[in-house]
Amino acid sequence: MSTHFAQTPPASCDALFSTVQVAAFSGASYRQLDYWCRTGALVPTFDARGSGTQRRYTAHETRVAWAVRVAQELTETTTGRGGGLFQAVAGVLVHMPDNGWDGMLILGDGAPLVVDHALALLDAIAELGPAVAIVDLSACPDPLTWKHEP
Repeated sequence: MSTHFAQTPPASCDALFSTVQVAAFSGASYRQLDYWCRTGALVPTFDARGSGTQRRYTAHETRVAWAVRVAQELTETTTGRGGGLFQAVAGVLVHMPDNGWDGMLILGDGAPLVVDHALALLDAIAELGPAVAIVDLSACPDPLTWKHEP
């Protein structure tokens, strides 16, 4: 379910980022971000509506793009496949509270899972089986303080 705001962002939005800024921050290409948006895996707060409009992303959505790109790269490296994973990862992270970025994202044969401490990680691996990849979400920089250096 996507949410589009007609005029102003919700009060919790401190800043909005353009697709170019999100691409630089996340390491995903402009084209990859566009694909994720068109498939519904990543839904920006302000979606482009026709010619001359631009997508705008919140800091949380920017972090989701970073995590999806990292998760996809890790699974492509470890398994040789990463297609379709971005939708599952984004689906888990988009509803995660802002304080969830201190946890770890576990990618296995089942649905992606976010855990918040080492014991939960061990429990999840015991329950889900071997992890294909683990993404340390705390490694994601804060988009509000991040400085791009070309």
